[in-house]
Amino acid sequence: MCNSFGPFVKSIRKQIFISLLVLGVIIYFFIIQQRSTQITFEEALDEILSDQTIKKLMIADDKNENVVEIVDDKLVNELMKDSAHMVLKQVEDISIEPLYNITLYTKEYKIYALQVNETTVRIGRDFYTVRGNNIFLESIKRLTRKEPAIE
Repeated sequence: MCNSFGPFVKSIRKQIFISLLVLGVIIYFFIIQQRSTQITFEEALDEILSDQTIKKLMIADDKNENVVEIVDDKLVNELMKDSAHMVLKQVEDISIEPLYNITLYTKEYKIYALQVNETTVRIGRDFYTVRGNNIFLESIKRLTRKEPAIE
């Protein structure tokens, strides 16, 4: 009687092996697809700037009541360096209600627009959701914070 189940057990093992193999391939491609849509903040900026140097930043809140101009190269570089490794996931067009509108002016006289809120960053025409902490937004908030007058 044991021999009559032999082919059946081999068939079940083969089906399990093929099922696991197909599942593994599906999971692998899902992970690859997820990673291919992720990018760092620095990489996203490099795509639009193409090695141009930022000369000036204009940061405006959502109501344009608080506008800050940053022309100090050290401060601009620090802001970009702090946010460089922030992970973004590119998404299709989504509506964004920006907390801040940022305009980048390059030394080559080109202008680029960024928008940012807690969960989303728009760089040029591309939209990204932020994975983890939105370091760029935190830095912008620090830069635009109104300090009390010292008497």
